[in-house]
Amino acid sequence: MKTPESIEIKGHYGTHTVTAIKVSDGVYRLALVDNHCRFGGFAEDVKGVEGLSFIDPSGGPLIAHGSLAREYHADLPNLKIKKLESRMDGGLTMHLESIDDDLDEPLGEACRLDDPECESCQ
Repeated sequence: MKTPESIEIKGHYGTHTVTAIKVSDGVYRLALVDNHCRFGGFAEDVKGVEGLSFIDPSGGPLIAHGSLAREYHADLPNLKIKKLESRMDGGLTMHLESIDDDLDEPLGEACRLDDPECESCQ
């Protein structure tokens, strides 16, 4: 069985602060390098499911509901964070979706937002 690759997310000062490990398509387990972290209120998705609105490890980066995962590391998919979840076992998970999932016909991965070929940028 192949061990999932870990993605080291670095904070504001270039130090490794969070590790993301792919659990399944669109789901990553987040492990804090240092247990110092702020968690923010609750964000509700379009289906009414609540989750954290942000996770802010000591030294950053602030990982926020609604932002693109690729902003935090080039190896993460260019998908929107739809849910940040603090589990009962103390773990954290990040759930991703296309930025266009609210459309009738999802367009797939997010574009650069300035692509003249992209229907969502027009």
